[in-house]
Amino acid sequence: LLGRVDTITTDMAAIAVEDETSTASIRAFEVICSFPDGISESELKVNCRGQNDRQQSSSDNESNIDAIWKDRTSSNSSLFNGTKFRFKNVQVHNASSPPMLNLGVTDYKSFLGTNCAPNWQQLDPS
Repeated sequence: LLGRVDTITTDMAAIAVEDETSTASIRAFEVICSFPDGISESELKVNCRGQNDRQQSSSDNESNIDAIWKDRTSSNSSLFNGTKFRFKNVQVHNASSPPMLNLGVTDYKSFLGTNCAPNWQQLDPS
């Protein structure tokens, strides 16, 4: 899975910054776990289970995901939906136990409609 990891981050979302002449996208990240000396693959556990998969949310949010997907695919015909891993969280209990990455499964359509949605901050992270 990993050779050496120094820091684990999550992509929080694109933030639009506007000035009088242009609009630029800035990516914000949250550092959730840091390993200043690095960490080897054998020092990291990965838990990939169905309980970490994306859960369906309200019908309004599912409709929003569909609308974002329709908009994105209409402007980019090479986009396709497919399965991808979903980062749920990382657990670090103490210095003597290895960190545990909790991963699940989602799809690209849901990723674009949640993590990359304009209203990403208001969405339930489950």
